[in-house]
Amino acid sequence: MKKLIYSLMAVAVLLMTLPAQAARKEFKKIIRYEFSIDQNTLLEIVNRNGNIVIENTDDNRVTIEAVVTGRGGSDDEAERTCLKITPSAVMADNKISVSAEVPNSLKYENFDLSYTIV
Repeated sequence: MKKLIYSLMAVAVLLMTLPAQAARKEFKKIIRYEFSIDQNTLLEIVNRNGNIVIENTDDNRVTIEAVVTGRGGSDDEAERTCLKITPSAVMADNKISVSAEVPNSLKYENFDLSYTIV
């Protein structure tokens, strides 16, 4: 009987901690880059975890929006995760290179880096 009571108590404690674990916080930062381009400009994108959306335009410029989302158990933890990711977009020799510095220690479920290119 004691085993049953202890087992039920353990299950109750486990069930009470599940909602706390599910309540993940998010922090976002948005960075925009804009470059003048011509028909010979190349675009190279390296992305480790997130979406890439490319919209067609007839403009002679390209706008790149990087949205970094950090997740954590608290607002501070989510912000710290987000700030560890550093996106960059650089143009050299008519080539735009888009990438980000992401520490290898970050788990994929703790961040997302998405790009929209117009």
